[in-house]
Parts: sequence; structure tokens; C-alpha cells
Amino acid sequence: MECLLEEEAWCADFPQSRTALFVLREILRKSCASSGTLAVFDPFRKKLRVVAAFGLYPKRLRHSPYLPSWGVAAHVLQEGQGVIIDALHSPPLSLPYRRCRDTSSVCVPLRGGDGKTVLGVLSLNRREGCFSPEILLFLEDLLQEFSGFLKELRGGLEEEHLVRMVQKASRVLSGCDWTTGFQGLVRTILRAFQVMVPTKYAALFALLPTGKYTIVVPRELARVLSSEAREELGRIFLPLFRKKHPVVCSARSVLRLLSLSGQASWKVLVSPLYWRGCFMGAFVALVDAPFSRLLGTFLAILSGVAAGMLQGFALCERARMGIVEQERLRIARSLHDGVAQSLAGAEMCCRALREMLRGEEASVLLHLERFLSSSCREAREILRELRGEGQEDRSFALREALLERLDYLFGLQGVHYDLRISIPEEYLPFPVRKEVFAILEECLMNVWKHAGATALRVTIGRFRNAVYLVVWDNGKGFCPEQAFLQERTFGLRGIRERVAALGGMVRVRSRSSRGTRIGVVFPVHW
Repeated sequence: MECLLEEEAWCADFPQSRTALFVLREILRKSCASSGTLAVFDPFRKKLRVVAAFGLYPKRLRHSPYLPSWGVAAHVLQEGQGVIIDALHSPPLSLPYRRCRDTSSVCVPLRGGDGKTVLGVLSLNRREGCFSPEILLFLEDLLQEFSGFLKELRGGLEEEHLVRMVQKASRVLSGCDWTTGFQGLVRTILRAFQVMVPTKYAALFALLPTGKYTIVVPRELARVLSSEAREELGRIFLPLFRKKHPVVCSARSVLRLLSLSGQASWKVLVSPLYWRGCFMGAFVALVDAPFSRLLGTFLAILSGVAAGMLQGFALCERARMGIVEQERLRIARSLHDGVAQSLAGAEMCCRALREMLRGEEASVLLHLERFLSSSCREAREILRELRGEGQEDRSFALREALLERLDYLFGLQGVHYDLRISIPEEYLPFPVRKEVFAILEECLMNVWKHAGATALRVTIGRFRNAVYLVVWDNGKGFCPEQAFLQERTFGLRGIRERVAALGGMVRVRSRSSRGTRIGVVFPVHW
């Protein structure tokens, strides 16, 4: 938002801009100029920003107050020397200056109190007559009177920019979705820091609820940064994390690690995240903008907020894990006192009855006893897993387990079954093999209980970077839409939930008296 003081006068909307307009009008009066602009260099945008103007296109300045990077003002800012452009004085040859010579213009740098630092540019114009060469010395002496104000003006511009960035960063943090978990929270914090410090070479070191550290980087940097490079970055930055305030240091080793040879002026900015004396992480970035005390103050505030968010998530995660652990123990007790005891009792009764019988009846009971014994083992394994005492058998053989289950279910029914596995089992990670067995086991149980089939085929194969499972039977079929709508179809729900956890999809095709085909596909990284 700008403030229009007069028809041809314009100034930006921050406290020192009105004073800048007054200074510009005094300079115009003393130099007998008809129009002019006063622009200050914005170190964050790397451009000259007009803060006051008189007689020069206020509508254009309201749309964009920044001057082009190829004009006369940019040349004066870079060279640090004033120029005159009129019919008697040509512009520097390096400038693509195409301007009608019906006016005379002068452009001089605005220097700080030390006389060396260039803070901005002053441009003046005359509609009639030409500026004399002495105008350059006159303006330099005149501007020395306002050097203190120009430095204050530069600070006000920086303060306005940082306040605007803090507002944007606060909006980013307030929009954090806690349901995305720890990674989502850390990436939101990283985006908030990148709003304050715009750079693509940034990373966030965060303390996980488990006590370990993770490194999160932007996606464009993650494509070129290997895991070894991330570990090396951790070793480089670890000594800097002991400081409790933002610091800037040399970036030589980081530039060498990232193969950035042409950025010698860049520095490493480290802003540690501490919450009540506890280290929660750190924001690290490569920057080429100046680091001011005001920026350090705002970064320290943002670091405190981010550390509090990480600490809050860690406390919530510990509370959630405690609730989950209590619920697991409750389920384990209920399972032991109910289903597990019933299965053990049924197995003992079946064994005693088999010892009393002979012949074909005994063989049927032996088959049932083996089935109950397998169910008891599975129940005990589930109990151990719920209590955190389970020992993962990573030599789990998927083919043998499926053949054993097929024999238990269909061996005595005369059902012809066929198992086809066209991929080596070791290609599937152990957790995936367990999930595949659970999905297929539920499909086989449904065939055994409901289908009344005489033929059954189970297929496991690979297509590109995906694994597919197919279970087909020639049973009586059913209506999939109605089955999924029923409240008691826990098996079909479980299949869908397991497949969704693997990042895949499931499709069920079935028609009355024409069998059923269940297809599952999910991605696997080989």
C-alpha cells in the first residue's frame, strides 16, 4: 500500500518514506531539477527499491517499486560513481540505454557514513537545460548531510521486509497439519525457515521422538544429495549446534561437498532449536545476503517456536505410545483369556478323542488336531508381538506356509488347488511376505467357508515395479458391492486395509454360479 501525497509525488508505505520524500524535494529544489527518484538497495531481493519519487509515473511505482537490474541506476550502484546523461554527455557504452535526449539526467550513489558503503541511488532530471559536471560533487556534498538518515532508511526497509517475512512464516506454521506425522511437521518448519531465509540450499536437523536425528532437505536438493553427503554434513555442522543463537561462518567445506565452486561469497547460517535448554534440532542454510542483528533476532524467535512445536509433538507421541502400549496389553490379556484358551482346550479334546478312535475317523481328527495346533501357535505368536516379546523369523517361507494352509483347508474336501509363484521370495522383504500371507490366508478362508468350489488357483507374480496376487475359484460367487456394505464382513475389510497399507489396490470380480476372482497389486522397490 502506498501513500499519494500530491498528484506527482509518491512514497512507499513505511515510517521513513515520508521523510525520504521531503529530502528528495529539498534536493530537487537545491539542484533546480524537475523530477527525480530516491532508491535504496534491497539486499534480500538484490534490487533497487524506489522509496520516494516526484514527477515520475506514480502508477507504475505503485505496481512495482523495483528498478530494473540493467539500467543506469543499477550501473551506478555497481560502479559506485555518478554519471550524467544528456546531449553533451553520453551514457557508459556498456549500458543498453535508448532514451530521447530532450532531457538531462544525473544519477549518483547514496553512500553511508563511512563513505564507502553504497546504500542506494539518487536520480534527478531536468526538462530544460543541462547539468554541469560540478553537479556530481555538489550532490555528493549535499548527500553527506543526509548520510545518517539514509542508513536509517536502509534499516527501515530491512525491518519492513523482515516483518513481512515473519508474518508469512507464522502463517506457514499455523497451517501445520499435525496428522501428517513427524515428517510433515519437520517439512512445515523447514518451509517456514525458507520463507525467512530464501535459499534452495537449506536443511533441517531434527531430533526424533526416539532420540535419533533426521535430516530433511528440500526436494530439489534431495535429488542430488546422497546419504553419505548427508552424514558428512552432520559431522561438519555438529560443533555449531552447541551454540544457542544463530551464527554465520565459513562455507568452504560445505561448498566443496556440494560441488559449488563459483559461490565463494556464500556463508553458512546455523540457527539452533533449543527448548528450555534441550536441543531439538537446527536450521542450516547457505546464504549470500548480509546477516543483520535484526534478522538474527527474528530467527531466534522462529527457532524458539519451532523447537516448542517439536517438543510438543514429542510429548504427544510419547503419550500416544503409552496409550497404544496399554491397549496392546489389554488386547493381549483378552486374547489369552478367551480365544487362546478355547483353542488350547479344543486341541486337547481333539487329541483325547483321536486316541479313543481308529481308522478313517482318527485320520480326520488328526487333520483337525494339526489345524488347531497351528492356530494355537499363531495365537501365541500374536500374544508375544502384542507384549513386545515377539522374535521375527526372517526365514519365513511363503510357499511352504501357503501349501500348508491349502492342505489344511482343502486336503480332505477333494478341492483341486494350484499355487503359482513366479518371483523369488527373497525379493519380498520380510514384512511384505507376512502381509502377503495374511491377505492370501483370508482369501482362502473365504473360499473354504462360503464358495463351495471344486477348483482353486493362487498366483503371485511381478509386473515391472509391482507385485500382483490373484485368487480364483469356481464356486458359487457373491455380490461384492453388497458384501462390502455389510457390517460383519471383517475379512474383506481387513484385506482392503492391508493392501492400502502396502500402497496398493484390490479388485473383486464375482458373479452368481461363475466363481470369484480377487486381484491385488502393490508397489515394491527392488
